[in-house]
Amino acid sequence: MLTLQQQRKRMYKVGYIFSLISIIALTFVSLIILIFAVVTLGHTAVVALGLTVLFKIIFLLVFIVLYIILFINIKRAYVQCGTDKEKDHLALGIVCVLFMTPSAIFILIATSMFHE
Repeated sequence: MLTLQQQRKRMYKVGYIFSLISIIALTFVSLIILIFAVVTLGHTAVVALGLTVLFKIIFLLVFIVLYIILFINIKRAYVQCGTDKEKDHLALGIVCVLFMTPSAIFILIATSMFHE
């Protein structure tokens, strides 16, 4: 049987994985739409749509960097904060402010279930 802290850590990891998968999936969907638009619209829209692809790639890279920073900050927070409740609220605040994805809601629900 897992302890309460191990269950929380597992939920955080699952939330991070779902966030990353959702970001990558949105990028691929936008690329598919872009390819479809280029095929149907012709060469006139290539420049505008190319800039859209460039924006999506930069967006994805920025989010990957933010995930690395978030992981480091949460690891530091677990060392510096006092109680488990403070650690959870700090981590959830960072996740919700930076990402606001459905996985942040998932993490919030999962950790609130574990609080007694």
